[in-house]
Amino acid sequence: MRHLVRAGVEFRRVGLSDEELVEAKQLYLDGLTLVEIAAEYGVASSTVRSCLLRYGVLLRPAARRRAAVS
Repeated sequence: MRHLVRAGVEFRRVGLSDEELVEAKQLYLDGLTLVEIAAEYGVASSTVRSCLLRYGVLLRPAARRRAAVS
């Protein structure tokens, strides 16, 4: 790891910062979806989900996608 740091390799973000988590919680409570919040912070929706669950947020049931009608 030290070799990579010295070589200037940029690492991917892992999770959300404490500040982002507070913001993400409010966005979720305001009605945004996990996918929308994930896009805002550049992380996976599963990351947002796990962070919110650790923060004690009760998640809404997943919405079912409607089939396209031809």
